[in-house]
Amino acid sequence: MGVFLGDEKAGRQYFDEALPIARELDDQPALLFILRQLGNMADLRGDLPQSIEFFEESIAIARELRDTRSVAQGLNSLGNTFGLQDDLERAASTYAEALGLAQALGDRGLVSMVTQNISRMYVVQGKYQAALEEGRVSLKLAEESGSDYLASEAHWTIAGAEIELGKFQSARQHLHKAIRLSREMGSTAGILYVVDHYARLKASEGDRVVALSLLGLVSAHPARDAFSRQRVDRALAELRIEVPEEEIRAGLDRGAKLDLEQVVQGLLDEA
Repeated sequence: MGVFLGDEKAGRQYFDEALPIARELDDQPALLFILRQLGNMADLRGDLPQSIEFFEESIAIARELRDTRSVAQGLNSLGNTFGLQDDLERAASTYAEALGLAQALGDRGLVSMVTQNISRMYVVQGKYQAALEEGRVSLKLAEESGSDYLASEAHWTIAGAEIELGKFQSARQHLHKAIRLSREMGSTAGILYVVDHYARLKASEGDRVVALSLLGLVSAHPARDAFSRQRVDRALAELRIEVPEEEIRAGLDRGAKLDLEQVVQGLLDEA
């Protein structure tokens, strides 16, 4: 999907056109790849039923081809989709199977990726210490695999658990590392993931004005995806318990006018 990174519409059109061709040719490896890419795109735009269909078919093909790595990758992605549906029981069992396969392969990068997702699931379940431990394992494996992408995601994953545990200073340090790596890679989606965690940190520290502004920035940004939207929605649901709706709307409107690069620089300057 590399050439279409950041252009989901072009990528979707390409793979939509490629899918019937691969079916007609009965090119199973190509079909496996195309289905997984279409599933990822459906996830990001929030079309979860279609995402599940794509992932389940890709996993079935991978099993037939005895492509264990692709099975594990597909299961990991399917677990993410179940998480977006808040079906944590199915997410947990799917991640468990993906993790077992990744560990059997000895693929540190894939183990790191699955472990990150398990950590984030634990945060949603309120298992914060377990989430922190899984996040640390993920970071170690990400660094050993040499992947800046996985390391960045591991850092903000750890921060998510630490915020809930009240370890604000350590969480801030991990968020700084994550945002620097995302910035160096030119990953706008990655930066938005970090910013929505900064919003969570600010809210936990009692600074709801900044928290709402950051949530508004993420909500209004065209690069936001279903994962960011879910975390923003959860954060707003918690804020609405104590914050008047008028104040929330004003904060979101204020944030929608912010410039992402200026905000990122301001967060980095806090270090």
